[in-house]
Order: sequence, then structure tokens, then C-alpha cells
Amino acid sequence: MAAPEAEKAADPLVSALRTLRKQYKEEQPAALAACYRTLNDCIGHVIKDPQETKYQRIKSEKFRSRAGGLEGAVAALEACGFHPDDSNEFLVMDADYARTQGLRLRDAQRKVELLLDELASAGF
Repeated sequence: MAAPEAEKAADPLVSALRTLRKQYKEEQPAALAACYRTLNDCIGHVIKDPQETKYQRIKSEKFRSRAGGLEGAVAALEACGFHPDDSNEFLVMDADYARTQGLRLRDAQRKVELLLDELASAGF
């Protein structure tokens, strides 16, 4: 059986969130908080209404802008089940994934919320 630390290291979301935190917590904490809030919103919409297709399709540039333009933000969203469409204009989530991966999405949202709470306690 794999150790819990090894499982966390293998989790692409944990890896993406750690990278973001390491790169931006000290120098750009407000942008990092905006990124986390944006991730939380995107995940939360899919959790709340997994049948609604508008939440399964996000304009890439709009997401990047709302996420503070931080390198690594798209990787975190991709770790939550989104992927670029053929034109790279949108980040999309397959409808089946949205309907069947609710537990995984809730887990991802909890991870993001913990990091948001940490930044909120620091005033961001």
C-alpha cells in the first residue's frame, strides 16, 4: 500500500497547487488569492450543477485573466478535469466527468478552500 505522502505527491492538483503557492505566496499573495478564488468558483459551479454545460466550458483567456495571469493556474484547473478544446480557445470538461466525478471535485474544492483560508487569515 502506498504511503499517504506518496499519494499526495502523485495527485496532479496537489502538485499544481503547491507550485502556485511556492511561486506566488510571498511576492504576489493577492494574485494567488484571486487565482484560488477563481479555481474555487469554477469547481463549485460544476459541483452545484453538473448538468449545466455552461459551467463545463470556460474561455481560456478569461480564466487566465481572472486567475491573475499566474503561470500554473491552468494546470490546476486541468487537474480538476478540464482540458483545452481543439482550438485552445476554451477549457472544457467532459459532461460525463462532471456528472460522475462529484466526490473528486468536492475533494479538489476542499483543497483549494484550505489554501484560501490560509491566505484569508493573512489578510488576503
